[in-house]
Amino acid sequence: MITALVLLALAPLALLADLVRDWRRWRAVPLVQKSHTRAGVGAFVLVALAIYIVKRGGFSSMVDVELYGIAGAAAFAALWLVVGIAGSQGSLRYDPMQIFWLGVLGIGALALLSVKGWPL
Repeated sequence: MITALVLLALAPLALLADLVRDWRRWRAVPLVQKSHTRAGVGAFVLVALAIYIVKRGGFSSMVDVELYGIAGAAAFAALWLVVGIAGSQGSLRYDPMQIFWLGVLGIGALALLSVKGWPL
């Protein structure tokens, strides 16, 4: 029983260690290869979402939450596709997705401050 509890307590730490290792490995990948991967994944997700919408019977048969989820996933996949195509030329010296994630972090911080009651 104690062994099972110890394993359950250590499982999140092992998962976190794996995530950190994968993140470090991704940071070491050259920018052109990252761009190719992003463009491929973005295109795949857009095609998969289009097939999902056709199988569901179009936009009119969807509930609002599902429609917003699909729209958000499609917007992010389109962002990845555009960033991947732009970066695959080899002309960019910086990673545009870092700017996006810093913007998300800043907007999240502003949202947190406004939720806590601090006027913006």
